[in-house]
Amino acid sequence: MHYTIGMESERDKQLKFIQALLDRTGMKPTPFAKAAGVDHTTLKRFLDGITRSLHSDTIEKIKAKYGIPETHSPDDIPVTIDLLAKTNLLIRRVEEKRRISLTDRQYAIAQYALLKEAGKEIAASGDPAIKYSDAEKAVQETLLNDVNTKGIRQ
Repeated sequence: MHYTIGMESERDKQLKFIQALLDRTGMKPTPFAKAAGVDHTTLKRFLDGITRSLHSDTIEKIKAKYGIPETHSPDDIPVTIDLLAKTNLLIRRVEEKRRISLTDRQYAIAQYALLKEAGKEIAASGDPAIKYSDAEKAVQETLLNDVNTKGIRQ
């Protein structure tokens, strides 16, 4: 086992970084990894302590997906991560209230619609004020479009 005296190891830095992103986005490791284009088993093995560190390509894919600057510091995680966390929370509330469970694909589409709406709000007023009603609308449209694209009538 490798010990570092007085300094944080690369694994500790990476683990802190990944955990901060998971916490801030409210995502579970598998959808988080898939959204970043990273093999979910790679992330799972790292989080479980099976592998010592993540390859730099893996870290770069995660940074690119979530808009992270070059440092590993959780303090440097931008506002977009907070928006992701808020959209996750709102979509989960809609799922609970309606007693439904979205597929990963439906969830991603609804989240994209919410983030797109937040982008409009930021452009208009500088404030990403997304609400539960916005989430409910995004989920409803996602489900409706998904049903229609499969050729099933309501």
